Amino acid sequence: MIQNPDRTFNKPNMLTDGTEIVVFDHELAFGFIFDLFKNLKPWEIRNTDLEWINKHCLLSKIKGHNFDFDEFSQRFDNLDERFWETAWNLIPPEWRSDQFNIIKQHLSAICENKNWFILELKKIMS
Repeated sequence: MIQNPDRTFNKPNMLTDGTEIVVFDHELAFGFIFDLFKNLKPWEIRNTDLEWINKHCLLSKIKGHNFDFDEFSQRFDNLDERFWETAWNLIPPEWRSDQFNIIKQHLSAICENKNWFILELKKIMS
């Protein structure tokens, strides 16, 4: 749902002890806000998305493994209006911008089309 297209083998931006992962540096987590050509169907993974997805430092570790997509699907329901209101209120006023609404719109569109999005993920993960 978020992107982090710069999280590659050359710049993983995470540490691990082999059991747990600590992720840091989220500068491009919502990189889609900078897209010149917006993905009007963000639940569909485009060829341009596959370019950075295939370079992701964890793809080879998770590809081909079975996942509980039912539990994952249920988690989308947490991103309801109450979530967004709480998120907005937690952002310091001086940090608030129109980017919040772009992120909300993008992620909400994926949530509304979560079944399609999960099908796309299953294709990548197989």
